[in-house]
Amino acid sequence: MKTIALKVTGKIFDDKEALTELVEVVRKLSEEYKMVIVAGGGRVARESIALARSIGVSSNYWLDEIGIEASRLNALVLAAALQPLAFPGVPTSLGDVLRALESSRVVVLGGLMPGQSTASVLLEVAEAVGLNEVYDLSAVDYVYDRNPRLHPDAKPVKVIQASRLAQLIEAKQIPGDYALIDLRALDIAIRSRITIKIASYKKPGNLLEMVKGGNPGSTIIPE
Repeated sequence: MKTIALKVTGKIFDDKEALTELVEVVRKLSEEYKMVIVAGGGRVARESIALARSIGVSSNYWLDEIGIEASRLNALVLAAALQPLAFPGVPTSLGDVLRALESSRVVVLGGLMPGQSTASVLLEVAEAVGLNEVYDLSAVDYVYDRNPRLHPDAKPVKVIQASRLAQLIEAKQIPGDYALIDLRALDIAIRSRITIKIASYKKPGNLLEMVKGGNPGSTIIPE
């Protein structure tokens, strides 16, 4: 049975309607596929990290660990909602993910280690499982040529090379607070020839379209 790897932005956990639809979409897809879902930390992570900073925590190690635990809490919420299909726990390593897939149709995890984004986790899962395409229900609907929050004339890009997107990020044409994906994840995509499809989390049905070969958002090709 083929496996699908998906990342969902942590913002979906603040949107009950979108989260409920995501659960329905995953249940439908699980009839044909196994699935690995990487959950972002979202508001829980932001608020917990802000609290830690406010009481004097300055170490990036500890702030990252807090963010990881927040993403794992979101992952647990989603895994609970997907019972009995989902593995009854949150894997904390790639080995755990592979073992969980042996017994469950759906595996949900959060972050794995400090200094690593959930986008990188998604690409590392794809490498481990042997996938050539991954999906990202993101906080933004497209890759843009500039930050759309600051530039009303920013243009959506339907298809972009991973190397070109990396150049935009490095040149700070796409600021860090907007970037859909980090350089580490793009490096993995290029070296392992993994295509990344991105679409808005506000319409979880986008995942069905992407799996069928559609491009409702943007596609990052591994070149």
